[in-house]
Amino acid sequence: MTWNAAFRMLGSVSSWQTPQHECTYAEGKEGNSLMHRIFQSRASGVFCFSLSYRVPDVSNCFAIIAAALLFMCASARAVSQEPPGLLETGHIAAAGKQVPYRIHRLPVNAFPDLPDVIASALTSRGCLIPQTYGAHGPENVIHGSFERAGVADWAVLCSSHGKVSLLAFLAGGSPSEPAVLEVAAETSRLQRDEATGELGFDWGIDTATPKQIRDGEAGMTKRPSAPEHDCIADSVLDRAPTYRCLQAGKWVAFSTQ
Repeated sequence: MTWNAAFRMLGSVSSWQTPQHECTYAEGKEGNSLMHRIFQSRASGVFCFSLSYRVPDVSNCFAIIAAALLFMCASARAVSQEPPGLLETGHIAAAGKQVPYRIHRLPVNAFPDLPDVIASALTSRGCLIPQTYGAHGPENVIHGSFERAGVADWAVLCSSHGKVSLLAFLAGGSPSEPAVLEVAAETSRLQRDEATGELGFDWGIDTATPKQIRDGEAGMTKRPSAPEHDCIADSVLDRAPTYRCLQAGKWVAFSTQ
């Protein structure tokens, strides 16, 4: 049942994209027509439905009730379905047996702070953003001063065609040609989620400030030269990160362990 079919007996319905992410409900009267606007949030974006109808007389009550029921059924079914690609489940061989896994991903538009040119570049690559099984909010899209202090650079984990790439977008570079710092098969970055017994995605990135890196080096007998700007903390859940820093125009990786 489509939205239009649900409302055919009531009046007209239209839908359009909106950049807002908060659900809103507004009601107002215009003559003897009643206008409802419903904003419904879904994982793939935000859709706005506008319904206009005239207040019916008693003879039309059954038609109104039937259409309302159709609307509720269509709404429940639409909300329960995730857009393709955002959730992947399956089984993978581990320790001689088939083990279930689950990978959650978010669309690029789930990160509204991304600059438009970078969001467009990610979309062109077919990127979705994989989430660790321990995620409590959108993650694996970060920003910092990775090239030098005071600039706004970005780093993203991009999932596309079964592989995950760590991409760095520098303020002075072309968004269509990010630095590719690491590439791995997505199913090679899984580990057991003790809460569910399934395997889940375990690769995460964060921004590491110079102070955080120096604090991490405190127990080292031979410390690498301290960076003067942010680096990328590249980590597996529950393990110490590998720091990826841009030094003299080249990306270098080191651990404080």
